[in-house]
Amino acid sequence: MLPTLKAVLSPLVSLAILVLGNGLLLTLLTVRLYLENYSSIVIGVVSAAYFAGLLIGSFRIERFVIRVGHIRAYTTFAAIMAVVTMLHGLLVSPWLWIILRLISGFCVAGLMITIESWIMGATNNQTRGRIFAIYLTAIYGALALGQLLLNASDPEGLILFCIVTILCALSIVPVSTTYFASPSLEEPAPLNIKQLYKRSPSGVLGSFCAGMLLASIYGLMPLFISEVRTSSSDVAMLMGLIIFGGMLGQYPVGRLSDKFDRRSVLMTLSFITAGICLLNIGLAHYFPRAFVFSLVVFGSLAFSLYPLSISHASDQLSPSQMVGGMQSLFLAFAAGSTLGPLVGAGLMQIIDPIGLFIYFLVITGLLGTFISWRRFSRPPVPEQQDFSNTPPTMPVTLEPES
Repeated sequence: MLPTLKAVLSPLVSLAILVLGNGLLLTLLTVRLYLENYSSIVIGVVSAAYFAGLLIGSFRIERFVIRVGHIRAYTTFAAIMAVVTMLHGLLVSPWLWIILRLISGFCVAGLMITIESWIMGATNNQTRGRIFAIYLTAIYGALALGQLLLNASDPEGLILFCIVTILCALSIVPVSTTYFASPSLEEPAPLNIKQLYKRSPSGVLGSFCAGMLLASIYGLMPLFISEVRTSSSDVAMLMGLIIFGGMLGQYPVGRLSDKFDRRSVLMTLSFITAGICLLNIGLAHYFPRAFVFSLVVFGSLAFSLYPLSISHASDQLSPSQMVGGMQSLFLAFAAGSTLGPLVGAGLMQIIDPIGLFIYFLVITGLLGTFISWRRFSRPPVPEQQDFSNTPPTMPVTLEPES
């Protein structure tokens, strides 16, 4: 275990530094647009552009990584991210930011596929689960801490953009100075999303709905908090608590899904999340302390939907289909992530900020209803794989071990 951890420590540290900055940037852009008096629709479009870039980058970006190697690929994408981040701060223009967010999403897709494939190639079946648990903790921990950096300076100034740029540049150092060789890559075996849907409709739809949910949390929740709490320090604290809740929820949900029928757990989780959303509609304005606690619970449930959907879909796949299946599931997630902020922002514009939780309620309620219907039309899987603590980033692109 220790030699394996040493081999992947450099990419893990690089990713944590980068996610620390990217977590700050996700919230900062929403807050800055709100302070500039742009509508929720504009904020939703800017947020959706990032996930559209993520979607575009998820198709064939692994060919670039295969051709140039992990270190050069990471350095390239991180350098572009640093430049793009600074351009955000130099000129506040929604049209420019849409283009920049598209580029940012593409680069993040490249960065994630580089790091995840590095970790996958450096681990084996005995160590992979523990290493990916560390990886997941690093991602959520860095995202939560990134929210707190919002209080480091005035969101209307340039300093916070400079901090993100510095973190992007610093993330290159651990990867570029490592003395461990990065693993080789091979082309993955394809499994398109239509084929996967025939095998696991609940897994594909769960990934899509998780994308709609999480992208709106990242892109629109800071706007909601700004509307109901008004202070940027509240935005930083509450966003950090939501993501921290997401980190806390992974292990207990994983244990439950390993013990009981995974599809039933996914259905129950969807309905409970819908119930929490309904509760938050009343708590947001009238019971602020209870609302804070409820947001932690909401995060723990919402951030568990994607890994649970992946684990359920994996139960339907053979080892040779696993990599192609993970790529198709991420495409479903990225498609939902692109659509989600647009729909959520539209409801916030039509109703009021509380429309965001109405949107969350509808999405999770429909997902739970669909899975409930599937339980009556198809029996549960007789033998389940272990729960996959897979974050909503990129699928690895290595051939699975035999």
